[in-house]
Amino acid sequence: FSSTNDPAQSAGSGTANLLDDYEEGTWEATSAAGSGTLTINTAANLCHYTKIGNLVTIGGHVGISAESSASGSLVISGLPFAGANLSEEAGRVAGPVILQGASAQVDGYLGCFMGEGGATFTVREYGLTTVGSDVADHFDTGSEFAFSLTYPT
Repeated sequence: FSSTNDPAQSAGSGTANLLDDYEEGTWEATSAAGSGTLTINTAANLCHYTKIGNLVTIGGHVGISAESSASGSLVISGLPFAGANLSEEAGRVAGPVILQGASAQVDGYLGCFMGEGGATFTVREYGLTTVGSDVADHFDTGSEFAFSLTYPT
């Protein structure tokens, strides 16, 4: 094995080894709570993505403009690409979530979880005694959250 700083050479020679699938852009996050409503601020819902080959990295900083008796799971949709269906559920992925302005204490930390085949992810709470998706009640009007997730397509 030899390494070089020239990207065209580091993957080998020939056109079969050239990267020909690169895309980047933005997408608008939308949400749904298990019950009640969490309204995403349309002035703070633009997220970014980068797709290289069959891997997509998404991220963003999203604001909540209104909350009304929200409870249950928090599902974020509008992702630019659906996740892959791989054997043994190898396409399931998770990433970090940072919440500011929570209305209830989080038991541990929040993370985003994406199953296979869909274009959504669920924000979940992970702690010593908690692994679930009932986190919508932690969000309030004015709450903001940031996330990052890389998944296969």
